[in-house]
Amino acid sequence: MSVATPTDNGRFSGIDARRSTRLERVIPLIIMGKDKLGELSQETTSSVSLNLHGCRFPSRHDYPIETWVNLQVTEPNGEAKSPLVRAKVRSIHGPKTPQELYQIGVEFEAPSNVWGIPTPPEDWRCVLGENVSRMRAAAGVAPEREPAVMGAALPLTQIASDQKMAEVAAFPAPPATAERAKDPGLAKPERMVITGDQLVKSLQGKLKLAAEEAVASAFAAQLDEAVKKALFKIAEVSKASLWQAQEFTGQRLESLVNSSQEEVLRRLTGQLGEVRSRWVEEQNAYRSRAEEIAERLEKLVTETQQSFTDAQAFMGRLAHELGPQFQSLHTRLDEYAGRAAEDFEVLVTSASARHLVQLKENTLKVTQEASAQLEARVAEVVSQLTGVDGALSEERLETLLSYSREQILTRLEVRLGEIRSNWEEQQGNHRNRAEELALRLEKLAADTQTHLADTRDFVEKAAGKLETYMRVRLDESISCAAKAFEAAAAIVSDRQLVKLTEGLKMAAREAGLELETRTAEAREACAQVEAHVTQTRLFLQSQSAVNSVSEERLESLVNAAREDVLSRLEERLGEAWSRWKEH
Repeated sequence: MSVATPTDNGRFSGIDARRSTRLERVIPLIIMGKDKLGELSQETTSSVSLNLHGCRFPSRHDYPIETWVNLQVTEPNGEAKSPLVRAKVRSIHGPKTPQELYQIGVEFEAPSNVWGIPTPPEDWRCVLGENVSRMRAAAGVAPEREPAVMGAALPLTQIASDQKMAEVAAFPAPPATAERAKDPGLAKPERMVITGDQLVKSLQGKLKLAAEEAVASAFAAQLDEAVKKALFKIAEVSKASLWQAQEFTGQRLESLVNSSQEEVLRRLTGQLGEVRSRWVEEQNAYRSRAEEIAERLEKLVTETQQSFTDAQAFMGRLAHELGPQFQSLHTRLDEYAGRAAEDFEVLVTSASARHLVQLKENTLKVTQEASAQLEARVAEVVSQLTGVDGALSEERLETLLSYSREQILTRLEVRLGEIRSNWEEQQGNHRNRAEELALRLEKLAADTQTHLADTRDFVEKAAGKLETYMRVRLDESISCAAKAFEAAAAIVSDRQLVKLTEGLKMAAREAGLELETRTAEAREACAQVEAHVTQTRLFLQSQSAVNSVSEERLESLVNAAREDVLSRLEERLGEAWSRWKEH
């Protein structure tokens, strides 16, 4: 729906009065008026286009045609920037869809620069100058004007007209005959008897007014003629410019399109070069990182192998059966490290290839989109050039082309920024995964080394303590038994010595059984050995007969008992090691 009515009230209304340069500006406004339902409304909106005589703005309300509204210009923060201005609704363009708003066109009661534009167009200044001239002319007709000298008014009419051409308005003043007709004193001059001085004094103001009116009429006539000549010259210049524009439009359009395309391709090449250089830098960084991780893995493997070698040597000295187990553990760790390195290399290779493919696809898409947008924009410009009835100025053409070029470049930069951000995000994810894998490998190697060190320390401490303790206790027991046997051999008989030998064998057998069952607790085993030795000593002392028993026989019995105890101790150590291995 589009409603528009001619403007016919007010001397500033009409098509001629609205011929001031229209600007596309967005300025906050407050509109107050009545809608078609007669309800008062106040809304905050902003102008779409404006000039010295009015503006156009979107509105939620449907104002009636030829109704008055109050308009006020505001700052972006809501503060008032200008006083209230009366404006009349001249046109209404209804919305095509429910989501759109009414487009209201209003005309000011008097043209003025309420927008606060510091550098208005030239025609605005002319209209504002005419308004000031009208106000001064209206003030000149008032009776409060200052008197002028009669003698200087008549002979200097042409001089006064030249001096006041800049101040007198272009609109003619009321005719002098009407003023004289309104003066009753001039209607019947024959009935009044006045002197020359009185006549001069009485006609001084009217003569001056008549002179000013004559000057205004002459100035208006000259101004109209000058305006007509200027309009004729402007029309001729416009026709010449139109012919030149039509002649050179094709060449200019082709040159502008070529320059725009070259600039787009140049910027695209620059962006692609930057992306390629960054990709190469990232690949070099990943390669150096992979080499560093490989070196660290090799170092860790070397250290682990050294640790395994030391542990194997120690365990070989401790027990020969532990060697294959450590060898299998070392083999599994080597396999795991090799598999992790292979997985990491495969991951880096696949990620690099995938990123390269994605980068090429995105670059191709961006290039295709830029070419399609450029072709669409060129087609749109050509259609606009062919569809317009009048000629399109070169400035407008350059503006459209520059705007399309900037829009295409802006979209291209946004698209490249999105591709770059996605690529950087993927690179960051792969970098994080690689670092996480490296940390896990480092942690695994550190845990393995710590576990092996703890195991070695535990085994060394346990074996050292147990061996030292058992050696000391066994030496003490053997020495005590030897001393007891030597003392008893001197005082017992052969029969009692045989019984003593049998009792010693029995005591040694019992001690072996006790050591076999009590090896986990060394102190209890040693205590039982001491108890058995004490029992043997008491038993020998209780015997009254001493007989001859050879010293070799006694040593053989003691050695047999020692070997039996050592074999039992080794078996208990093997069981303890197997239980530790299971844990």
